[in-house]
Amino acid sequence: MSVRASANQMALKVDFERMQKAMLDVEKQSQGLEDIQKGAGSIRRTAESIEDRARIIAENLQRSSRNLTEEVQAVKGALAALEAH
Repeated sequence: MSVRASANQMALKVDFERMQKAMLDVEKQSQGLEDIQKGAGSIRRTAESIEDRARIIAENLQRSSRNLTEEVQAVKGALAALEAH
């Protein structure tokens, strides 16, 4: 019976070692996953910031383009009026 008990104890020890290694691996992988999620969040925030800046620049360009078009039309109108006199 003591040989059997000793064999059972060894089997339990091996199982506990495997379990402990697996738990450490799970913790390590979990930390790696957290790092990836943090990095992805950072990338997402940076991309949103870039998109916001691009949107603002596009709006400014459209406004400037409209202003230039209006001013060119005004200059053309003024020149046409001067030529008519």
